Amino acid sequence: MKGFFKQETKTLLSLSFLVIGMQAAVFYFVQQGQTGMLLSVFLLLLTVLALLAGPVIALMGSVFSIFIMGTLLIILFLRPDTFIRPLTVSLAELLIFGFVLLLTILVAGVIHDQIVQQNHYTRKSEKELRELVAVDSETGFDNRHRMESELDMEVARTNRYGGAFTLIVLKMDFLEEFHNLYGDKEHMYLLASLADHMQSVIRLTDRKFRYDDDRFALLLTHTDDGSIDIVYEKLRKSLQNHQLLNEKYVTLTFRVAHEMYMKEKNMRGHVELIERLESEMLAREL
Repeated sequence: MKGFFKQETKTLLSLSFLVIGMQAAVFYFVQQGQTGMLLSVFLLLLTVLALLAGPVIALMGSVFSIFIMGTLLIILFLRPDTFIRPLTVSLAELLIFGFVLLLTILVAGVIHDQIVQQNHYTRKSEKELRELVAVDSETGFDNRHRMESELDMEVARTNRYGGAFTLIVLKMDFLEEFHNLYGDKEHMYLLASLADHMQSVIRLTDRKFRYDDDRFALLLTHTDDGSIDIVYEKLRKSLQNHQLLNEKYVTLTFRVAHEMYMKEKNMRGHVELIERLESEMLAREL
């Protein structure tokens, strides 16, 4: 976090330097008449380009702009009868413009890179924060990151000490269509209701997860699959009928699969376990 504020300070200082420098440069060139105003316009446009696209694109744009500007000056010089007054520019003004242009593009490019870096840092921090906040406060489900961590720990514990655990995965049919039809409020209410109903079926020591938009998982610790049919029946009765906020009912359907893990299966983590259940889940309806 300290590094972020330090980088932010550098960006603000660079931006302040750029603004002050631009004001001084534009003030100087405007004093030079019509030619100076043209140079000021090119300078402003290339500075904006450097801020938006970075120094490399801006330098390429400056070469193209200098070519256009030189061509324009030559045409105006050779056509004194044009309705625009002939433009003249001294060698000193061109050298000053070139130096200011190069310096401005470099500073604007540095600001562009700093902003891109800060945005990357912010997105990374937001992702890490979402992973640390394991429980969705609005729905009550643990997230995928917590699920993978819990499964890895359970697999390691079982591989070392023996015993068993059972993982149940569920896929709700037509959840996206439900969301589109009833809206965000009903969608969030549905997820919270599913979390409550699933919690009523499992024990306090078990865990419930939402690891994808329409996929859920129940981790039954220290449990074999001897009573899995009973668990399925409780889930079916609890989840099948959902009451909307307007007190009407809709029928929900789920795809389901389970896996009992024991030491003999000797898996290393959650990946193989989830992949196996994902392939089996589509074939069985709750």
